[in-house]
Amino acid sequence: MNIRIVINLWIGIVAFMLCNSCDNTNGLVNTADPLASISCDSMPVGKDNTTLRIVAIQPNPTGDVDDFRESIVLMNFNKDMRINISNYYIKNSRGDRYDLTAGFTTTCEKKIQIISTLEFLKNSGDSLFLCYGSNDIYQRIGYTTATEGAYIFIK
Repeated sequence: MNIRIVINLWIGIVAFMLCNSCDNTNGLVNTADPLASISCDSMPVGKDNTTLRIVAIQPNPTGDVDDFRESIVLMNFNKDMRINISNYYIKNSRGDRYDLTAGFTTTCEKKIQIISTLEFLKNSGDSLFLCYGSNDIYQRIGYTTATEGAYIFIK
């Protein structure tokens, strides 16, 4: 065997081993991610004529200021059809409205919608409504206290 081939093979093996131990995890599923446990077969309660649901919220992101970093996780539980999320909006108990901008979801897809307004979700508890059209409510959820940096999962 040619010495140049052996050296290149050895370099390739070392590079592969080093890369596997580095922090570059692009394309890998994070099994510690709590959102990974939500499946298309575990749809939360909501109105029967839509399969779009809020599955988790993070009203109290880590840090001193929540502004523009709160998030809502939506999921399309339809196994046959995509849904245009931008036709939906979320209202809070104070009547504030947030229009979703995530576009289309594919079947069984989760989308994280970062709330780009000032304190839309309260840390000390709130009620949220997933709406479509002229205030048609498809899902109602409530929570009491939000732990900093944690998701609240909707059942």
